[in-house]
Amino acid sequence: MISHSMLVRIKQSLSGAGRWGRLALLVLCVGGFFTAGDLFAQPVIKSVFPSAAPRGATISVEFRGTNLDGAYAVWADSPEVEGEVKPAGPIDEAAAQQSQPGDPDTQPTRPAEPVVVQLRVHAAARLGTHRIRLVSPSGLSNWLSFFVADQPVEVETGEAHHTPRAAQSALLPALINGRLDQSGQLDCYSLMASEGDELKFEVIQTQGLKPRLTLLGPASSWFDPERMERHLFLEERQSDLVPTEVRGTYRVQRAGRYIIQVSSLFGQASADASYLLAVSRGDKGPRRGSLPMQEWQERSFTREIGDRWLDSVQARSLKILELGPVSHVAEPTVATATPVGARPDTLLASRTAVATDVKFGEDQSEAAIALPAILEGSIDRPADIDRYSFTVKAGDEIAIEIETPLTQLPAFNPWVAILDSENHEVCSNLHRKVSLFNNNAERQIFFAGVMPKMVHRFEKPGEYTLQVQDVTTQYGAPTYHYRIFIRPQVPHVGEISLGGVDCLNLERGRAGRVTLTTSYEEGFPGNVSFAFSGLPAGVQAFPADTLIDRKAATEITDNAPTVIAPTSETTLVLEVSPDAPLTRLPQVVRVECRVLEQTKLGPALLVRELPVMIVPDREKKL
Repeated sequence: MISHSMLVRIKQSLSGAGRWGRLALLVLCVGGFFTAGDLFAQPVIKSVFPSAAPRGATISVEFRGTNLDGAYAVWADSPEVEGEVKPAGPIDEAAAQQSQPGDPDTQPTRPAEPVVVQLRVHAAARLGTHRIRLVSPSGLSNWLSFFVADQPVEVETGEAHHTPRAAQSALLPALINGRLDQSGQLDCYSLMASEGDELKFEVIQTQGLKPRLTLLGPASSWFDPERMERHLFLEERQSDLVPTEVRGTYRVQRAGRYIIQVSSLFGQASADASYLLAVSRGDKGPRRGSLPMQEWQERSFTREIGDRWLDSVQARSLKILELGPVSHVAEPTVATATPVGARPDTLLASRTAVATDVKFGEDQSEAAIALPAILEGSIDRPADIDRYSFTVKAGDEIAIEIETPLTQLPAFNPWVAILDSENHEVCSNLHRKVSLFNNNAERQIFFAGVMPKMVHRFEKPGEYTLQVQDVTTQYGAPTYHYRIFIRPQVPHVGEISLGGVDCLNLERGRAGRVTLTTSYEEGFPGNVSFAFSGLPAGVQAFPADTLIDRKAATEITDNAPTVIAPTSETTLVLEVSPDAPLTRLPQVVRVECRVLEQTKLGPALLVRELPVMIVPDREKKL
């Protein structure tokens, strides 16, 4: 993307240069594949502060970003959060330069544009994260997170609190919204704790930084009674894994004053860097509702697999299977005895769970468990392995879906494999890729990761074993919980992605486009058609081209039919007439798809709701 400063220089050069100079500059722009629409960026929000408020509160919020000139409205994902734009104060030039580090030739010269909003949170607002945007003459901005809490939110004071002695006091439970606007800055907060207290610290929301937490507490010293030393969180003492979430637990051994320090990775900071820190005793932290899902998610370790999951899958198919109720099978609880005289390094590996018999199929005894079934357990110690046995007939096609509700990647990497009667692996959820170029010019397979779903067709009848473990033998904990859904395959339309598009700012008199990537799950043999409903006046949608999924040479997968669904790409063109009326507020448009199998057309399925605006043609601004 060409920067604003470069655009200004190009326009000045075009006006001052001769004919050949102007031609050279234009060739330079065309050679970089820039279009007139690319020269002017969309409105972008970089930060919002404060970024949290309790229910029923009305607060003043500052939005910072670029191309927010003339912003006049707030657009949230819920009517329970609303705001009124107020006149902005003077721009802090120094803070603006800090928020936009880098080469001045590749960064906009305009400082960040603060937009002040009087934000109101209704008393019945949904707890947790909300999506919030700004509306400007340039269109609808990107969204940032705003947290609605069930407790007061404390905004850090303007006084320096960068050292333990100057730490800002906090009362438990605390929800603190702060900024790190100076390089290498430390924010310190002090709290009083009693012996036996279990303190929990968590950064639940960030903007523009990767935060770190450090806990300081009283130390035994005759020379300095106020000396403090670092205390490790429980998670730091129990595991050497790099944490994916900024959180920590500490059980107080000695009553007194404790300091929690907030910093950023490598000391990075800017005027747009902020955090929301929650400190609580026990489980009394802020309640959080889940962020509404924008798209159907099927291949994710965090989607909820339950009794109604199969109904949701069959709703995306024209083939409805008559299946009985979902059976539930608990993890086996009996473990094999440790061999006498075993070496210490073999103790964990020998603690393997006894297989639980799970009989699948129509011809089994009354005690058999038929498909579909949910297996539930945990890899509660290193090298723990859970095994479930089942029988199938030749030609049976099953789908295995995996959920990790408590601990996710990269900490817990569930390895699910199906073994035959001779203990040979038939298939697994390990994603394996092909190394095409190596020293010996041989075809080699390497491990790329674990996948949340796999499908398989059994060519031979008999008894098989489903084996669950972590991909390593070094990690395991009671929170390494899994839920595995085994069911017959249902050919259906899977995930449909819009490639990260979450709003559309369409220019009057020009055409825009949206590319949708569709997954064909479990041998889906049909086609999918797309349509827009609720488009603004003067906008028409036309299908463009469809691209069959192709992979680069470095993306060839060894076991693609098992762990990866084939995909296709469809492009829809949105044409805006030159006389289409401009929109002052976004209009919600529904993107829908319909499944077509031979001559049977399914009902409309919602893909995504998109806010759409019609804005002036940016090319005329040149």
